[in-house]
Amino acid sequence: MKNIFITIYLIVATFYLTNAQGPHHHGNYEQLKAQKVAFITERLDLTPNEAQLFWPLYNELEKKIDALKDDRRSLKQVCGKELESSTMSDKEIEVIADNFVKGQLQEAKLLEEYHLKFKKILPPRKILLLYHTENEFKRHLLHQIKGGGGKGHGANIGGVE
Repeated sequence: MKNIFITIYLIVATFYLTNAQGPHHHGNYEQLKAQKVAFITERLDLTPNEAQLFWPLYNELEKKIDALKDDRRSLKQVCGKELESSTMSDKEIEVIADNFVKGQLQEAKLLEEYHLKFKKILPPRKILLLYHTENEFKRHLLHQIKGGGGKGHGANIGGVE
């Protein structure tokens, strides 16, 4: 079973690396999501029952977090342009800054909410491993972007480094 996930991961990773067209390309986003799913699946070694309960919840959380990040990204773009031109009043800047922080707090509340949901379906070890694996995946992507091609942190797909 692990070999299947490793093979899937390698195919997705190879496809991603050979077809990268920039961070905002929709196809790349889907490829990254597929790569992340394969990475998490392999690391967590979920039972079929755990996977059936976990993935819908995890995908729901990811969708909500993505929406919050999109909102914050929009705020940053507006804020960046306006701050450079100095056309915003202090009150307008304060509102944007407050909204930015509110978005961060909403994300933290979502994480807390889904942490409690994960506790109902996964053992504590797998929950903590999930959090670790998400960070490991980010390090893996950063290494790929820097030109490491999958070698180094997080690239040892078959086992723990």
